[in-house]
Amino acid sequence: MTENEWKQMQNTMRFIVEQQAKFEENFAAADRRFAQAEKRLTALERLALLVIRRADRRMAKAESETAALKADMRLFLQAMRRSAGNGKGKA
Repeated sequence: MTENEWKQMQNTMRFIVEQQAKFEENFAAADRRFAQAEKRLTALERLALLVIRRADRRMAKAESETAALKADMRLFLQAMRRSAGNGKGKA
């Protein structure tokens, strides 16, 4: 092997080692970003569940209050009808 061939081989090996180091550095950075994204996604999932639970509770409360209002309205209308019926004969 000539000296020129030897230098070319060394340069090629140096290039390969440098590329491997860059690849490992980039891979480690991507792995860190992935871990951060995973944490954010977990936090978003928790937040979404919290919002859903609160919305479910509010919806159940609204449904209960609506049912109570309907019942009160029925009673009120019945009382009004009775009152209107009693007033007809007294004129």
